[in-house]
Amino acid sequence: MVASAVRSPAPFYPGFQEVDGQKLNDALNADSVSVQDGIIATASGTQANAYALLAGSSRLATVATNADSVSLPFAQAGMQRVIRNDGAANVTVYSPVGNNPATGTTDTINGTTGATGVTVNANSTAWFICYTNGAWRGPVGLT
Repeated sequence: MVASAVRSPAPFYPGFQEVDGQKLNDALNADSVSVQDGIIATASGTQANAYALLAGSSRLATVATNADSVSLPFAQAGMQRVIRNDGAANVTVYSPVGNNPATGTTDTINGTTGATGVTVNANSTAWFICYTNGAWRGPVGLT
């Protein structure tokens, strides 16, 4: 009969330890360096059908009429989004539809929930910041 080896857990050593480089890169670069270009905002969009922005930095190439729309992702503390509107008209930016998994409630932009969006003017850049889960602040104009 062959005895099976019992494996003990790895020892714990306090202090500095090696970290997998790819995991470290992923953690540090999360959404900060992702870029999406050439976006077409949803024509006459509403919160429900707004184009969902996925990247940390997004450039809107086509915003044909005022109130075409895009939406931010669910707000988690520490997230930031930069939106460049190179379209011909102002775009409306909405919070996402549904309840934020981190809060169980709908997200807000500047304390306002629901289908009320905020405007990012044509030929301008805006910055959205989340300090608290579920709450976007912005746009901070960067022009």
